[in-house]
Amino acid sequence: MKEIQTTVLIVGGGPVGLLGAQLLARRGIEVLVAEKYPQRLDSPKAHALNPRSLEICAAAGLPMDEIHAQATRKADGAHVWMMETLSAPPIGRIAYERQDDAVRAVTPWPLINIAQPQFEEVLEGAVRGQPVSPCVTG
Repeated sequence: MKEIQTTVLIVGGGPVGLLGAQLLARRGIEVLVAEKYPQRLDSPKAHALNPRSLEICAAAGLPMDEIHAQATRKADGAHVWMMETLSAPPIGRIAYERQDDAVRAVTPWPLINIAQPQFEEVLEGAVRGQPVSPCVTG
């Protein structure tokens, strides 16, 4: 087994681990992200980022245009649909809050619908692009 030296070890390459690596690497701190899966899992996970999370992403220097490009179009992701099965007609729907233009009075980043695997891809790309590029292992 090879010995590895690092200043900070982050266990888990999900959104929290990758954002932590991004923040540390931007400050010149050596980071190693250890992830048990060799590739990103595509199974359903979280799928929305609220305004505060997006404000943190922007402050962390993440590519906000890329995050929004990966998000579901507002017209397609503005509601939570209630269904008994995927092939049955919808029972009803509830509009996501904090997506309207009025929210821009308090934040530049209204809620978006983005699947966690796509968000993780953007995060990983940003982390790998840092001058002190963290190593992400699978």
